[in-house]
Amino acid sequence: MTNKALYNWLKNQRKKNFLNVKKTDLFKLKKWIFNKREIYHESKKFFKVVGVKIQSNFYKKKKMGSANYSSK
Repeated sequence: MTNKALYNWLKNQRKKNFLNVKKTDLFKLKKWIFNKREIYHESKKFFKVVGVKIQSNFYKKKKMGSANYSSK
């Protein structure tokens, strides 16, 4: 989700509900566990954040494909 999309979502939610939103340091979160692989709540009732590294040739294919179209 982009920052703009998040802002718009929060703006719409504020119209519907009372919200108190603030940024906080991960180290200050209670009952949230984070390590080199993931961030999650100890109850496991909330979302989990997992980092993934992906390597692909997507951009190379796209570039090659656009070159083929331009040569026609």
